[in-house]
Amino acid sequence: MTWLKWVKHLQQSVGYSFYVDVPKIEADRVRIEEEAAYFKDIVLLNATGPDDFGSACSFRRWEALAIEHNHFQDKIDFYTVADDDSFICIHHLMSDSKYWPVSKRVHIGHFFGGGPDVISIYSSLLVKDALQIVSANAVLKFGTLFMMSPNIADVDNINDLRFAYGAKGKKEKRHNDLKNGWVGEDLLNSTEKSSVCNSYLSLHQVYPNLMIDLWSHIAARPVPAAFTVPELSRDTRNLDTSIGYR
Repeated sequence: MTWLKWVKHLQQSVGYSFYVDVPKIEADRVRIEEEAAYFKDIVLLNATGPDDFGSACSFRRWEALAIEHNHFQDKIDFYTVADDDSFICIHHLMSDSKYWPVSKRVHIGHFFGGGPDVISIYSSLLVKDALQIVSANAVLKFGTLFMMSPNIADVDNINDLRFAYGAKGKKEKRHNDLKNGWVGEDLLNSTEKSSVCNSYLSLHQVYPNLMIDLWSHIAARPVPAAFTVPELSRDTRNLDTSIGYR
Protein backbone atom coordinates (compact mmCIF):
# COMPACT_ATOMS: atom_id res chain seq x y z
CA MET A 1 0.00 0.00 0.00
CA THR A 2 1.40 3.39 -0.97
CA TRP A 3 0.77 6.98 0.11
CA LEU A 4 -1.17 7.63 -3.10
CA LYS A 5 -3.50 4.71 -2.39
CA TRP A 6 -4.09 6.09 1.09
CA VAL A 7 -4.84 9.55 -0.33
CA LYS A 8 -7.30 8.06 -2.82
CA HIS A 9 -8.96 6.21 0.07
CA LEU A 10 -9.44 9.64 1.69
CA GLN A 11 -10.41 11.32 -1.57
CA GLN A 12 -13.50 12.96 -0.06
CA SER A 13 -11.17 14.99 2.13
CA VAL A 14 -7.81 15.24 0.34
CA GLY A 15 -6.55 16.26 -3.08
CA TYR A 16 -2.97 16.57 -4.29
CA SER A 17 -0.83 17.89 -7.13
CA PHE A 18 2.88 17.70 -7.92
CA TYR A 19 4.35 21.02 -9.11
CA VAL A 20 7.46 20.94 -11.28
CA ASP A 21 9.30 23.42 -13.49
CA VAL A 22 9.03 22.93 -17.23
CA PRO A 23 12.32 21.17 -18.19
CA LYS A 24 14.72 23.14 -20.37
CA ILE A 25 15.76 20.04 -22.33
CA GLU A 26 13.21 19.16 -25.00
CA ALA A 27 13.31 15.40 -24.43
CA ASP A 28 12.73 15.89 -20.69
CA ARG A 29 9.87 18.31 -21.39
CA VAL A 30 8.12 15.82 -23.66
CA ARG A 31 8.56 13.03 -21.13
CA ILE A 32 7.15 15.05 -18.20
CA GLU A 33 4.24 16.30 -20.31
CA GLU A 34 3.38 12.71 -21.24
CA GLU A 35 3.55 11.71 -17.58
CA ALA A 36 1.36 14.67 -16.60
CA ALA A 37 -1.23 13.74 -19.23
CA TYR A 38 -1.30 10.12 -18.05
CA PHE A 39 -1.42 10.58 -14.27
CA LYS A 40 -3.25 13.94 -14.27
CA ASP A 41 -1.62 14.99 -11.01
CA ILE A 42 1.39 16.96 -12.30
CA VAL A 43 1.25 20.72 -12.86
CA LEU A 44 4.00 22.34 -14.93
CA LEU A 45 5.15 25.80 -13.86
CA ASN A 46 6.02 27.95 -16.87
CA ALA A 47 6.89 31.08 -14.89
CA THR A 48 10.59 31.91 -14.72
CA GLY A 49 11.73 32.11 -11.13
CA PRO A 50 14.90 33.53 -9.53
CA ASP A 51 18.19 31.63 -9.59
CA ASP A 52 19.07 31.52 -5.89
CA PHE A 53 17.65 28.52 -4.05
CA GLY A 54 15.75 30.26 -1.25
CA SER A 55 13.98 32.79 -3.44
CA ALA A 56 13.27 30.15 -6.10
CA CYS A 57 11.54 27.88 -3.56
CA SER A 58 9.40 30.74 -2.27
CA PHE A 59 8.55 31.86 -5.82
CA ARG A 60 7.37 28.38 -6.82
CA ARG A 61 5.30 28.00 -3.67
CA TRP A 62 3.50 31.26 -4.45
CA GLU A 63 2.87 30.07 -8.01
CA ALA A 64 1.43 26.79 -6.74
CA LEU A 65 -0.76 28.50 -4.13
CA ALA A 66 -2.10 30.93 -6.73
CA ILE A 67 -3.04 28.11 -9.11
CA GLU A 68 -4.65 26.01 -6.39
CA HIS A 69 -6.58 28.90 -4.83
CA ASN A 70 -7.75 30.16 -8.22
CA HIS A 71 -9.21 26.71 -8.86
CA PHE A 72 -10.67 25.84 -5.46
CA GLN A 73 -11.22 29.24 -3.77
CA ASP A 74 -12.84 28.72 -0.35
CA LYS A 75 -14.00 25.17 -1.15
CA ILE A 76 -10.75 24.10 0.52
CA ASP A 77 -10.28 24.60 4.26
CA PHE A 78 -6.47 24.27 4.25
CA TYR A 79 -3.71 24.25 1.65
CA THR A 80 -0.58 22.19 2.39
CA VAL A 81 2.75 22.85 0.65
CA ALA A 82 5.53 20.28 1.05
CA ASP A 83 8.98 19.76 -0.50
CA ASP A 84 9.59 16.64 -2.56
CA ASP A 85 11.70 15.00 0.17
CA SER A 86 8.84 15.16 2.67
CA PHE A 87 7.18 12.01 3.96
CA ILE A 88 3.64 12.79 5.13
CA CYS A 89 1.77 10.64 7.66
CA ILE A 90 -1.57 11.28 5.99
CA HIS A 91 -3.85 9.45 8.45
CA HIS A 92 -2.34 11.22 11.45
CA LEU A 93 -2.48 14.57 9.66
CA MET A 94 -6.12 14.09 8.73
CA SER A 95 -6.96 13.14 12.30
CA ASP A 96 -5.37 16.36 13.55
CA SER A 97 -7.09 18.48 10.91
CA LYS A 98 -10.40 18.10 12.73
CA TYR A 99 -9.02 20.41 15.41
CA TRP A 100 -7.60 23.16 13.18
CA PRO A 101 -9.41 26.52 13.37
CA VAL A 102 -10.91 26.69 9.87
CA SER A 103 -12.44 30.17 9.90
CA LYS A 104 -9.23 31.95 10.93
CA ARG A 105 -5.93 32.98 9.33
CA VAL A 106 -3.73 30.07 10.34
CA HIS A 107 -0.23 28.92 9.38
CA ILE A 108 0.83 25.53 10.80
CA GLY A 109 4.41 24.30 10.50
CA HIS A 110 7.58 23.39 12.35
CA PHE A 111 9.26 26.72 13.00
CA PHE A 112 12.99 27.06 13.48
CA GLY A 113 14.16 30.43 14.76
CA GLY A 114 10.77 31.82 13.82
CA GLY A 115 10.76 30.50 10.24
CA PRO A 116 8.96 27.40 8.94
CA ASP A 117 10.64 24.25 7.66
CA VAL A 118 9.69 22.52 4.41
CA ILE A 119 6.02 21.83 5.19
CA SER A 120 3.51 24.64 5.68
CA ILE A 121 -0.25 24.39 6.11
CA TYR A 122 -2.27 27.54 5.42
CA SER A 123 -5.95 28.18 6.05
CA SER A 124 -7.92 29.24 2.99
CA LEU A 125 -8.59 32.68 4.46
CA LEU A 126 -4.87 33.30 4.99
CA VAL A 127 -4.03 32.22 1.44
CA LYS A 128 -6.71 34.51 0.02
CA ASP A 129 -5.45 37.57 1.93
CA ALA A 130 -1.78 36.80 1.19
CA LEU A 131 -2.35 36.38 -2.54
CA GLN A 132 -4.14 39.72 -2.70
CA ILE A 133 -1.09 41.40 -1.18
CA VAL A 134 1.33 39.54 -3.48
CA SER A 135 -0.70 40.43 -6.57
CA ALA A 136 -0.10 44.10 -5.75
CA ASN A 137 3.63 43.62 -5.06
CA ALA A 138 5.28 40.82 -7.05
CA VAL A 139 8.59 41.25 -5.19
CA LEU A 140 6.97 39.53 -2.21
CA LYS A 141 6.94 36.28 -4.20
CA PHE A 142 10.67 35.98 -3.51
CA GLY A 143 9.99 35.63 0.24
CA THR A 144 7.88 33.29 2.37
CA LEU A 145 4.31 33.82 3.44
CA PHE A 146 5.54 33.71 7.04
CA MET A 147 7.77 36.75 6.40
CA MET A 148 4.80 38.82 5.30
CA SER A 149 2.37 37.57 7.96
CA PRO A 150 2.98 40.65 10.19
CA ASN A 151 1.29 42.65 7.41
CA ILE A 152 -1.84 40.50 7.68
CA ALA A 153 -4.16 40.99 10.63
CA ASP A 154 -4.80 38.21 13.15
CA VAL A 155 -2.52 35.44 11.86
CA ASP A 156 -2.02 32.45 14.15
CA ASN A 157 1.37 30.80 13.53
CA ILE A 158 1.08 27.36 15.13
CA ASN A 159 4.33 25.53 15.87
CA ASP A 160 4.24 21.73 15.60
CA LEU A 161 7.45 19.81 16.13
CA ARG A 162 5.81 16.63 14.85
CA PHE A 163 6.65 17.90 11.36
CA ALA A 164 10.08 16.41 11.95
CA TYR A 165 13.39 17.63 10.53
CA GLY A 166 16.14 15.38 9.25
CA ALA A 167 18.88 14.11 11.54
CA LYS A 168 21.35 16.39 13.29
CA GLY A 169 25.02 16.47 12.37
CA LYS A 170 26.92 15.25 9.31
CA LYS A 171 28.32 11.93 8.09
CA GLU A 172 29.60 9.78 10.95
CA LYS A 173 28.39 12.33 13.52
CA ARG A 174 24.77 12.22 12.38
CA HIS A 175 22.28 11.34 15.10
CA ASN A 176 18.58 11.68 15.81
CA ASP A 177 16.85 13.12 18.84
CA LEU A 178 13.20 12.12 18.91
CA LYS A 179 12.44 14.38 21.88
CA ASN A 180 12.46 17.64 19.95
CA GLY A 181 11.53 16.58 16.46
CA TRP A 182 14.83 15.64 14.81
CA VAL A 183 14.39 12.20 13.27
CA GLY A 184 16.55 11.17 10.31
CA GLU A 185 14.64 8.29 8.70
CA ASP A 186 17.79 6.37 7.81
CA LEU A 187 18.82 6.36 11.47
CA LEU A 188 15.57 4.81 12.76
CA ASN A 189 15.53 1.14 13.67
CA SER A 190 12.87 -1.22 12.30
CA THR A 191 10.50 -0.78 15.24
CA GLU A 192 10.75 3.01 15.09
CA LYS A 193 10.05 3.02 11.35
CA SER A 194 6.91 0.94 11.82
CA SER A 195 5.47 3.26 14.47
CA VAL A 196 6.89 6.68 13.54
CA CYS A 197 3.58 7.92 12.10
CA ASN A 198 1.86 7.25 15.41
CA SER A 199 3.91 10.11 16.90
CA TYR A 200 4.83 12.29 13.92
CA LEU A 201 2.95 14.05 11.12
CA SER A 202 5.82 14.10 8.61
CA LEU A 203 9.53 13.50 8.14
CA HIS A 204 12.00 15.64 6.19
CA GLN A 205 14.95 14.46 4.07
CA VAL A 206 13.34 11.16 3.08
CA TYR A 207 14.70 10.29 -0.36
CA PRO A 208 13.33 7.66 -2.82
CA ASN A 209 15.17 4.58 -1.56
CA LEU A 210 14.50 5.55 2.06
CA MET A 211 10.86 6.37 1.30
CA ILE A 212 10.20 2.92 -0.15
CA ASP A 213 11.80 1.29 2.88
CA LEU A 214 9.78 3.44 5.28
CA TRP A 215 6.50 2.66 3.49
CA SER A 216 7.20 -1.05 3.67
CA HIS A 217 7.49 -0.83 7.44
CA ILE A 218 4.48 1.43 7.99
CA ALA A 219 2.17 -0.43 5.59
CA ALA A 220 2.82 -3.68 7.45
CA ARG A 221 1.02 -2.34 10.52
CA PRO A 222 -2.66 -1.32 10.81
CA VAL A 223 -3.53 2.36 11.07
CA PRO A 224 -4.36 3.27 14.70
CA ALA A 225 -8.07 3.60 15.43
CA ALA A 226 -7.44 6.99 17.04
CA PHE A 227 -4.65 9.51 17.66
CA THR A 228 -4.04 11.79 20.62
CA VAL A 229 -6.07 15.00 20.52
CA PRO A 230 -3.62 17.85 19.77
CA GLU A 231 -3.24 20.96 21.85
CA LEU A 232 -2.34 23.98 19.71
CA SER A 233 0.86 25.86 20.53
CA ARG A 234 1.63 29.30 19.14
CA ASP A 235 5.23 29.40 20.33
CA THR A 236 7.14 29.83 17.05
CA ARG A 237 10.48 30.82 18.57
CA ASN A 238 11.54 28.28 21.18
CA LEU A 239 12.06 25.24 19.01
CA ASP A 240 13.67 22.98 21.59
CA THR A 241 11.60 24.01 24.62
CA SER A 242 8.13 24.09 23.06
CA ILE A 243 6.69 20.82 21.84
CA GLY A 244 4.01 22.30 19.62
CA TYR A 245 1.00 20.04 20.08
CA ARG A 246 1.23 18.24 23.41
